[in-house]
Parts: sequence; C-alpha cells; structure tokens
Amino acid sequence: MKGYYKNPQATSEALKSGWLYTGDLGYLDGDGFLYFVDRKKDMVKRGDENISSEEVERVLNSHGRSEGLHRAEAAGNA
Repeated sequence: MKGYYKNPQATSEALKSGWLYTGDLGYLDGDGFLYFVDRKKDMVKRGDENISSEEVERVLNSHGRSEGLHRAEAAGNA
C-alpha cells in the first residue's frame, strides 16, 4: 500500500518502517490458531480503561435476552 488517498495523516499513522498497522486485535490459542476479535479503533474509552466494542456487545447480548433484547451491536463516533 502506498497510502491513503489525499490523507497523509492517516497514511503516517498506518505505515511505519515498512509495516502496515491495521489496528486489528487478536490472539493465538494454545494450538496456534489466530483469532481476530476486534479493531483498536472500535475501543470505547471510559476513564483510563479501554473497552472493546465486542465486549460491550457480549455483555449486552448475554444480559439483554432476559429483558427482551433480541440483538445488540456497539458503534460509536471518533
């Protein structure tokens, strides 16, 4: 990737020393499988804590079913 079209700030944030920083968050399990779970840009900032949108959705969906909630999705504005 050469960069973002007409957006040098986004390009400088994403491209560093030849690496593309996507903002994807994930983990490797015990068997070496890689799981993508969220995007760094989708974090909800509350005080000094960063909360993933996936975590917000999981909690709402697990507690909301008893309250009649069908499905929750977290979204926000930067």
